[in-house]
Amino acid sequence: MSVVYRSRQESLGRSVAIKVLRAEIAAQPSLVERFEREAQSLAALQHENILHIYEYRIDGDTPYMVTEHVEGVDLYDVLDRHQRLPVDVAAVVAAQVARALDYAHSRGVIHRDVKPANIMFTAQGGIKLMDFGIARQADSKDLTQAGSGVGTPAYMSPEQILCEKLDGRTDIWSLGVALYHMVTGSKPFLQEESRSVLHKIRSDKPASPRQLNSAVPRPLERIILRCLEKRSRDRYPVAQQLALALERFVAARVAMGQQAQLLGYLQAVGEFSEEQVQAALPSTAGGGYRATFPRPPRRHSDRPPLGVPWAAWVGGVSGLLLLTLLVVVLAAWPGREGSTTSKPCSTATRSGLLAPVFAPIASGGKSGRAVEHGGLRVVVHPWAKVLLGGRVVETTPFDRPLILPAGNHRVVLLHPKLGRVTRAVKIRAGEVVTLRVELPAKKGAKP
Repeated sequence: MSVVYRSRQESLGRSVAIKVLRAEIAAQPSLVERFEREAQSLAALQHENILHIYEYRIDGDTPYMVTEHVEGVDLYDVLDRHQRLPVDVAAVVAAQVARALDYAHSRGVIHRDVKPANIMFTAQGGIKLMDFGIARQADSKDLTQAGSGVGTPAYMSPEQILCEKLDGRTDIWSLGVALYHMVTGSKPFLQEESRSVLHKIRSDKPASPRQLNSAVPRPLERIILRCLEKRSRDRYPVAQQLALALERFVAARVAMGQQAQLLGYLQAVGEFSEEQVQAALPSTAGGGYRATFPRPPRRHSDRPPLGVPWAAWVGGVSGLLLLTLLVVVLAAWPGREGSTTSKPCSTATRSGLLAPVFAPIASGGKSGRAVEHGGLRVVVHPWAKVLLGGRVVETTPFDRPLILPAGNHRVVLLHPKLGRVTRAVKIRAGEVVTLRVELPAKKGAKP
C-alpha cells in the first residue's frame, strides 16, 4: 500500500520514517480511509512496545504519516535465517508483544495481523509491534466487507476466517501461532495440495511443540496450546494474563534483564555487532553485555586454582599483580539452570585483541624460559561449569577471559542435567579465543 522513506527531523535532530500511500492506492477512497485509520489507531497508542506516530498529513492528493524510525531487524528475517529461537528468547519476545496487545486492547484497538513480519527487534534490545494497517477500533465501523476475512492466512484465528465478531482473543491466537513458529521453526498449520491452511486452522489440532523440538519445556508448551484453542473462550481471556504467564516462565529460568537477553542472542547469531550491543548497554563498556548479568556474592570455597603451574605465575610477577589477576578471572556461582535448545553447536573463534594485556604476564617457568599467555572466553547455552585440569575454575556466564599459558588445553563443560562436553582449545599468546558451545537438549545426546 505504501512506500517508506527514512528522513531526518532537523528541528529535533532525530531520524523518522515517512510512510507515503502509493499513488494508485490513493485513488481508492476505501484504502485511503484504511490508511487514515492506521494513523488514528497508532495515535491512540503510546506504549514502549508499539510504533509511535508523530504526524499525519495529506499533501495534495497524497496522504502520509510520520513515525519513529526503528533501527533493528524483524522477527520474520531472524526466523528465515536461523529457523527458530532459543525458548527463553522466544518467551521474552512473546511477553513483550502480549504487553503491547494488552495495552492496545484496553484502548479498543484489535491488531488483527500479528505475525513475525510485524514484530521488530530494536537496536536498544526491545520489541516493537508494527503495522496497524488492518487494526480495528471498537468504536469504529469495520472496513472489511461482509463475508470476507482480513489478515495473513497462516496466522488468522478460526473466528477471523469465519468473519465472526472479533475481540482481543483473536490477537492472542495469532501471537500463539508466532510463538509456536519461534520455538519449533514451523507454523502449526501448513498449506497442502489437498487442504488449505484455512481449512486446517478450523478443523485440525496442531502438533505438540515438543514433538518438533524436545527442548520446549512443558510449561511453555501449555501456554502455546492454550493460545491455539479453537474456541476463543478457551484461550486466555485477556492478553495481560498471557503476558503474566510468559513473564513467570521467563523469571523462573533467566537471571538477567530481558534487554540483555535479547541483545545477547542477536549478537550471538550475528544479527547485531558487539559495538551495537555495547552502544545499547553503555554501562557494560569494556566488558561486553554479560557484565550486566546479576550474580550472587562470591563464595571463597568456590575459588579453585586456574589449573596453571603455580611457578609460572610467581616467577616474575609481583604479589599485587597476582592478586589483581585472580580477582579478574574469578566469577560467582550462579546456582540456577537455564534454557535448552535442540540444535547443538560448537565453535571456537579467535579474537586478535588485548595482546598488550598479556605481555606483562610472561614469567619464568621451571626451565627459566618466559611463559606467554592468552585468554579464553567461554559462552555456553544454557550454562555450565568450566573445568581445567580436572578442577572447576568458572561457572558461565562470566565476562572476563580466563588467562592461560599459550598452548593446547582440554576444556570440560559440565551441566548437572545435560551432561559433560569436552573441547580442545589452542591458546595463542596475546590473543583471546572464544569457545561457544550449545549443550544438547538431552543428557547423553551427541553434542
